[in-house]
Amino acid sequence: MAYQSKKRKSVQINVQDFIEKWLPLIDLDADYQREEIWPPWKKARLINSLVQDIDIPKIYLAETKDDVYECIDGKQRITAIVEFFKPSYFGDDFSPRRPLKVKLTEEKDAPEFSYRELEQKENKLAKFITDEYKLDFSILVKPDDKLIRETFARLQLGDPLKSGESLHSMTGDLRDFIFKVKGRDMLFFRHTKLSFKRFSREFALAQMVLNSFSKRISGEFRRARYEDIANDFEQYKKIGADSKSIKHVEAVLEVMDKEFGKDAELISSRAVAVSAYLFVEELINEGRRNDVSKFVQFYLRLIREIKNQMKLLRDFKAPTNKAVLDYFHKYVLQASVEKPSVTKRHEFLLKSFGKYKKTGEVISDELAKTLFKND
Repeated sequence: MAYQSKKRKSVQINVQDFIEKWLPLIDLDADYQREEIWPPWKKARLINSLVQDIDIPKIYLAETKDDVYECIDGKQRITAIVEFFKPSYFGDDFSPRRPLKVKLTEEKDAPEFSYRELEQKENKLAKFITDEYKLDFSILVKPDDKLIRETFARLQLGDPLKSGESLHSMTGDLRDFIFKVKGRDMLFFRHTKLSFKRFSREFALAQMVLNSFSKRISGEFRRARYEDIANDFEQYKKIGADSKSIKHVEAVLEVMDKEFGKDAELISSRAVAVSAYLFVEELINEGRRNDVSKFVQFYLRLIREIKNQMKLLRDFKAPTNKAVLDYFHKYVLQASVEKPSVTKRHEFLLKSFGKYKKTGEVISDELAKTLFKND
């Protein structure tokens, strides 16, 4: 009798099914992922492998408790595939300035084709790639955090991870504020389902603080990668534990702790937690403290609606409310710490919460046609 692993399973998925059915379920933004971005030539070479019917390296995913697959290894391969076959998927802010094109042969002067051009001029080949070419996946079955990170480290040949642990080793007033309370006991965070391992909650709090400071100073959000937070730790090394800015963050978290209460357990994503904080802070800054309770009610309904739609996708059923996926959740799963994603999520909340206050409706595909017609 052949041995079957209980830790992982191998599956093959054609390109079309991957993009239409699997991609919306994949979180490409795990905290241990590196920020390396392939140059166009490298992406084109990967697509050429599909054209030549040559195997590409396996993509590694991990099942999570939230009906989402976390990408352990293969982020750049996935990004290249999506940029070629569905360049609009990541939105205008993340789409390449010119379509990704690929040569059909290795000849130096061979013509290049975008996927749309390939469909028009080499339709049989285009159909073969999307329908017949199989992508190989290895999926960890209900792994714990240790197995996920161990798998990632081994696939990356043991390179060190940049995570909350690195931030924890730094010094200074801002660093001390972020890490002064253990993750299990932090205001608001204590009720969420965010992982408290490897300082994941503290990492989320640092992202909140970075964009809180940025919005106050420049009027805009900014990128919140590891290196950006580390730079802020250095910049605000002597900010003072009793500074007005830090006290303000604490005050907002106290409000969130009170208003969300134990219902915050619906929140299991750092990006969702960060967006909640930034919106509540804006309400308070604008003198709209009385709107916070209504917003919390709206936000919890939004999260439940997203979970319902993700379950449909997980069961390979068509979503009944694509708006919550296209205009909000997509920016949770992909490039969530980048400025455009933080901004897109915030703009979605501004528009949809404003409508919710008038109608009591979270969002729907029909309503989205009006709210986001220019997006």
